[in-house]
Amino acid sequence: MRRFMTIAAIATMSAGLLSVPRTAVAHDQTPAWTDARFVHGGVFVRITGPDVVRRAGDVTLRAVIGNLAGSGPLTLTSVRWTDAAGRVLHDAAPNLDLPSMRADVFDWREVEDALHRAEAAGDPVAASALLARRAERLAAAGTRLRATALHLDAATLPPVGTTLDLTCTLVVEATDGRTREVRVPRAIEVAAPLPRGDRAARRLRFDVGTGVLGDVDTGVPGPDASSSSVGVGTWFAGDQHLHTRYSLDAFVLDGTTEVVTDYAAASEVIGLDWIIITDHSNVHVSWLGEDFYTPAQFAEASAQAAAYRAEHDYLVLYSEEMGLGSTGLFNLPSHMLAYPADADSMGYLPNPSSGLVFGLANCEPEQVIIDRIADAGGFGFIAHPYDAASLAFVPWNWTNGAVGWAGLEIWSDTNGVFKATDASAFAQWQALLNDIEAPFAGALAERPDFPTRFPVGLGNSDAHEPGLIGRTFTYARLGAPTRPEVAAAFAAGRCVASNGPLLYGEMAGAGIGDVALLNAVNRRLDVTLETTPEFGATGLYAIQVIVNGTVRATIPPSGGSDFAVTVSIDDLPLEPGDTHLTLRADRTDGVYRAMTNPVWFQFVGPGDLDGDGVVGPVDLGMLLGAWGDCAACVADANGDGVVDGADLSVVLANWTP
Repeated sequence: MRRFMTIAAIATMSAGLLSVPRTAVAHDQTPAWTDARFVHGGVFVRITGPDVVRRAGDVTLRAVIGNLAGSGPLTLTSVRWTDAAGRVLHDAAPNLDLPSMRADVFDWREVEDALHRAEAAGDPVAASALLARRAERLAAAGTRLRATALHLDAATLPPVGTTLDLTCTLVVEATDGRTREVRVPRAIEVAAPLPRGDRAARRLRFDVGTGVLGDVDTGVPGPDASSSSVGVGTWFAGDQHLHTRYSLDAFVLDGTTEVVTDYAAASEVIGLDWIIITDHSNVHVSWLGEDFYTPAQFAEASAQAAAYRAEHDYLVLYSEEMGLGSTGLFNLPSHMLAYPADADSMGYLPNPSSGLVFGLANCEPEQVIIDRIADAGGFGFIAHPYDAASLAFVPWNWTNGAVGWAGLEIWSDTNGVFKATDASAFAQWQALLNDIEAPFAGALAERPDFPTRFPVGLGNSDAHEPGLIGRTFTYARLGAPTRPEVAAAFAAGRCVASNGPLLYGEMAGAGIGDVALLNAVNRRLDVTLETTPEFGATGLYAIQVIVNGTVRATIPPSGGSDFAVTVSIDDLPLEPGDTHLTLRADRTDGVYRAMTNPVWFQFVGPGDLDGDGVVGPVDLGMLLGAWGDCAACVADANGDGVVDGADLSVVLANWTP
C-alpha cells in the first residue's frame, strides 16, 4: 500500500482527492454535504480543526469545499484567512476546479431512501445491491471535493484566556465569469491547561439532612489530600478511541487524510497527555485503489506512533477497534476497543469479516476476540454499548455470556454530548457494579476470567478527525503518563469520564478505585471538583453522590466563582448492604460534566482495622502506625480526629482469642 500524504503535503498541493466529511456523529453514515449548515448558496464549505488550544503548539485548520450547485462547474479562485483585526494570515489563488456534485447528491439520497426500505423489510439481497450503489455515489462525490489548509504557528496564537477569531473567505467563479464570495467564521479559544487536581480548593460542608451548603468552620479538620493515599500521583488525561484515515469510514465519510503523527500533534495542542488510536480492524476492503487494514498498514501506523513517542516524549499508542459477534440482518457485529497493557503494541490482531461494502458483517464470536486480545497482552473495553448504525453495527449483547473484558465506555461522544445511549450505558454500568461482590479485608475479590475486579467505566470521543479529539475523554491518576501507568490505572479503575471538569472523591483515605474501611463514625466523604474558566466556575455545578446505583445525596451549585472546591459530607447516609459510591457533576446548563468510577467501602466491627473479621496483632500495628492526628481514619473509633488511648482500648476490648 502506498504511503499516505500528511495534511502538510495536501496543503502544499492546495488540493487533493478527498472523501466525504461528516457532522461529527460517531459512525454516522450520512456525509456532511447533506447538512444545510455547511452549504452557502450551493457551495459546501466545512472547516475542520481544533476549536481550543490548551498547550503551546502549531495548529492546522482545513477547509473542505464542494460544488452543490446545479449550474455546472465552478472554479475556486481565491482562499483568504483573516483575523478579527483584518490582518491576512493566508492568501492564495489556487484556481481549483470544483465539478458539480449535484447529481451525485440526488442519486445518494435516492439510494438511501431505498436502502432504509430494504432494511425495514429485512431484504438482504436488495440491501446488498443498494449498499454497493451507495458506495459508488460516495466515491463519485469524494472525487469532486477539494481542500486547502491553514497552518498557524504557536507564536501567532493570542494569550491564554482570549479567542482567535478567524474568517475564511473563498471566491468561486462560474463558467460565465460571475463570482460568488463565501465567508465562514472559525474561532479558536486559547484556554488554560486541563485540571490536574493540584489547585488549592475552597472548603465547603454539605449537610444531607438539612440540604445546607456552607463554608467549613475555622478550626474544623478538612480534607488533606497530601496525607492520604489518593494524594499520590497527578490527574492526567487521554482519549482512547480515535480513527485516522486508516479507518475506512473516517476516510470515506469524514474526508480524513491525517495519519497517526497528525493525531498525536493535535492531541498535544489540546492538552491531552496520551492517546490510543483504534482504527477499525474488521474492515478489509479496497477503496479507490487503497487497501484498508492490512498488516502492512498496521505496521506503518505503529511505526509512526513509536517514532512520535521517541521524538516528542508523548504517549501515543496504536491499536484496534475490533468487530465481534453477529446479530440481526447481515449478522452485524458489536465493537470492542483493544488496549495494549503488557507492551506498547499488541501487534496486528486478525479480525476477519465479510458480507458488506464496508466489510462489517460475519465477525468472529465475542469470546474469540476477547481471548485474542488477552493472549496478545492487552485488555478489551466494550465500545459505545448502546450505539448502533444502520447496516453497520449493533449494540452490545449483554446476554452473550462473554467473559474477560475489562470495562466499557460509559460515555462515548464526538461532540462531548451526553446522549440517550450514553445514559443507557451509564445505567447499565451502575447495574453491573451492583453485581460485584462486597469487599473483604479491605479489597475486592478477583473476578474469575476477568482482568479487572469490577467493570471499569471510561469516556472517549470516537473522533474520526483530528479536530474532534478529546471532546470526551478520561482522567486517570498516575505517577507519569506512561503506558504501564495508564494500563495500571485502567485495570484499577482510577478513572473519571469527562468533557472538561475533574471530579474525584475520598473516604477514609481511599480514592477512586480503592476500598475504604468504615467504622461506626468515619463516614465522611470529601468530594473535589476542579474546573477552569473554559468549563466555568465550580459554583455552576451540581454533584450527585450515587450509592449502589441510587442517588443518595445531591450537592447543589454553590454559586461561587472558585475553580476548585472540596465539599465534605461529614456523615454520609449509608445502609448495611451498601458497597460503593460514584460521583457525577453536571453544570446547570448541561454543557459540561464528569462522572467517576467507584470508591468502594467495607463496614468493619470495633477494633477490626483491616476488615478481616479478626481483631489481633495486625490491627494493633495499624492503630500504632496511625497514632496521633488521623481525621476520618478507621483507627479513630470515637471520631474525635485523634488516635489515642481511647481507640487502643477498643482494639484490646475486642481482641480475638
